[in-house]
Amino acid sequence: MKKEIVFDEVFDAQEQFRILLNAFAKPGIINTFGNFDFEVPSGFNTSSLIVAFALLNADVHFFSTNDVLNKYISLNTNSTLSGVATADFIFIRPEETQLAINHCKTGTLSYPEESATLVIAVTRVANVFFENSIGITCSGPGIKDTNTFFVAGIASKEIEALLAMNEEFPLGVDIVLADDHLQIVSLPRSTKYKVID
Repeated sequence: MKKEIVFDEVFDAQEQFRILLNAFAKPGIINTFGNFDFEVPSGFNTSSLIVAFALLNADVHFFSTNDVLNKYISLNTNSTLSGVATADFIFIRPEETQLAINHCKTGTLSYPEESATLVIAVTRVANVFFENSIGITCSGPGIKDTNTFFVAGIASKEIEALLAMNEEFPLGVDIVLADDHLQIVSLPRSTKYKVID
């Protein structure tokens, strides 16, 4: 495994970080990353890796169950691998959602910011309904009325379980859904969500 050289640690990281900031400032709005020719570990996607490149550094800890991904992230971000209960950033596939729910940190009333961010590799997010997609309507800070988007590659019960973690705001987790098409959408813990049946 070699260190990626197609991603500039300063200029590319800053540009993709701004895209992430916009996603969190406008929950439920789809944002698109630039395209980078990464060697993507199996089960994940380029969008997930860009989140790692933009947010991780030597001062934070991350977790995934994928040994190849762990080595890849450590090599390219200098971030430290930790257990799921202490990780600042957790990179999972949809079928690992319950593991994160059961063990990740959700902050405390004194320090709500000490919670995890979950980065979930999904198949697709879109502004309009498409086959086998699930709709999510968002309301709250940063949203004028409501924003609605659609996602595939994750079951509705998994989405509902994740969103239930944020019912006791300010406790909870921030979530990034990262798809196979360089698109992301954020689900901050400060936002209210409803799954559309």
